[in-house]
Amino acid sequence: MNITPEHVNIALEIDRKFTALQQEGFGYLLILGEMHYLMPKFKKLMDELSQNGIDQLSLQFSGLYHFAKLLELVATQIASGEIKVPH
Repeated sequence: MNITPEHVNIALEIDRKFTALQQEGFGYLLILGEMHYLMPKFKKLMDELSQNGIDQLSLQFSGLYHFAKLLELVATQIASGEIKVPH
């Protein structure tokens, strides 16, 4: 699927929120907590766009890129057992 205006708006919303929280000095755990409501929108991007589409938006919106990397880090730490989650 091609990048639509809706996708751009989602990326912009994530970018603005992540950037604002980072500028306020929030750490990554607090950023995750403050941005939990954006997870369904992020998932929509992941479900509807190819890796190339995500890459294009990430180049344009650095907050989206950093949010994606943060989620990737958390997922890796959960998979490795570094972060314990209830079963």
